[in-house]
Amino acid sequence: MGLDTMNLIDAIAEQLRRNQLPIVTWFDVDQVVRHLFRERHIDGKPLKIRRTSPSAETFSAVRRALINPQSLDTGPLAELIELRSALLEQSAESTGRLLVHDMEFPGPVWRVAGVPDGTPEELCCLVDPWCYVSHLSAMQRWGLSNRNPIELHMTRPARAIWHQQARAELHSLPAPQQGGAPLKSRTRIAFPNRLRRRNLQVFQPAYLGRCVSVADSHARVATVGQTFWDMVQEPGRCGEMAHVVTVWEERAEDYAEEIITTFEDSALPTTNLAFCRAGYLLEEVVHIEDARVAAWTRFGSRGGSARLDPAAPFVERHSERWNISINV
Repeated sequence: MGLDTMNLIDAIAEQLRRNQLPIVTWFDVDQVVRHLFRERHIDGKPLKIRRTSPSAETFSAVRRALINPQSLDTGPLAELIELRSALLEQSAESTGRLLVHDMEFPGPVWRVAGVPDGTPEELCCLVDPWCYVSHLSAMQRWGLSNRNPIELHMTRPARAIWHQQARAELHSLPAPQQGGAPLKSRTRIAFPNRLRRRNLQVFQPAYLGRCVSVADSHARVATVGQTFWDMVQEPGRCGEMAHVVTVWEERAEDYAEEIITTFEDSALPTTNLAFCRAGYLLEEVVHIEDARVAAWTRFGSRGGSARLDPAAPFVERHSERWNISINV
């Protein structure tokens, strides 16, 4: 390799390490390859590539090279020969393998050599860009609960919603140049039951929840409003309703606006019962007066058997305003 040029494989390795991602999927690698073909330079050095856009053969060669440089066959493309030369040179000093299969994932997920490993929540969020920490784990992250759950609670969209997002993602990517390999959407990879010695509890609803990135991390967490929404929508995943009532009593006033705007979000499939639970807790427990909350009384059903705690039996004590049995 000359001083003023760089082989494609060296550029891929450099870019992957710069990204500081402990794991990658083939979709991630393919996007790096496409980026380098578009830029054709890295650190001011031109890349040794002749095609204007990567072909299917290029992607195949890169994948083989990154996991086993000895298996790379030369091909008609000049960059494939250069790939082989660079990788065999690397393998003289080490294994030459930039990517090693992460055996804890059932699908094609790869550890990046030289990058420190991530936490279980980071790894899940890297494999699934629409996944986030949720429920009791999110409550703990936001300082809403002093419980430290044994299981890590994660939410990812159900399969149909996930594939809709993956197809939409393709439209946001630059189109390949003429003669280049067509774009392919990312693969939905199953999560293991246990990851890095942490048990996973994965919730897969038919909607996209609200989440935010965690500072200095590859992870995402449910927004605080989404976390309060989950508490009354899925109390069993949030330490059960008695714990939820305590959290709302102690902290809901601090986040009232975030809670209300989340419940007002029509994109979330809030059940009538969740509206009534939230309305009761905000008005009659936290004593917040808000016209938006008052309007939720329309979701109550007189003469029904709605319960504040879905895991406890119906009791006669109830809220007439919210038409709900106060069985906590």
